[in-house]
Amino acid sequence: MILNDVKLIRLGVAMMFQDSPLMLVAEAETVAQSREVLQTQPLDLLIMEARLANQDILPALQEFKRDYPQLPVLVFSSHNYPTVLARSNHYGASGFIRMTADREMVIQMCLQAIGQENLWTTDELRRASMSHTLQSSDAEYDVPLTRREVQILRFLCRGNSNKEIAARLEISGETVKEHVQHILRKLKVGDRTQAAIWATRLGLFYD
Repeated sequence: MILNDVKLIRLGVAMMFQDSPLMLVAEAETVAQSREVLQTQPLDLLIMEARLANQDILPALQEFKRDYPQLPVLVFSSHNYPTVLARSNHYGASGFIRMTADREMVIQMCLQAIGQENLWTTDELRRASMSHTLQSSDAEYDVPLTRREVQILRFLCRGNSNKEIAARLEISGETVKEHVQHILRKLKVGDRTQAAIWATRLGLFYD
């Protein structure tokens, strides 16, 4: 099944699977529709977009893996690759399909995922992993972020660019950039990916 709200993309995936061992047997435009499908027919693989109607739906991945732990899930997105990659890994996706992947690569990744293989590369795991200093007591980890920094971190974790964050908060792009730099320094992480993992573990992306 593919979970995506763009018909052209769903059609493209179906056509990509022609003359291959794979067949698209279900489509869903919303998380609710995908749940209905999962309740009525067995699936070997779910391919899901990270955002629908410009809304973050990655938390649904965590629910899918909780309710259907043996169902492999592959995530794809054109939005802010590092943060989406980090959260996809954290929530239990089998791998991440880059938008630049060709047909042969996509089919191979799907077959491997169906075979219960972990498709995360060493580089992706490195980028999607936090420092070992953040243990199970993360919820009590005290980092003095300001209210504005927490707000920006939430947008960052949803995959919003600095420009998009600036527009939403009605501040300049340079101001957003400065806040992001302050966030990375306070969290003692090197990039947005690690900041996303930190925030994901604490649930800061929720409103």
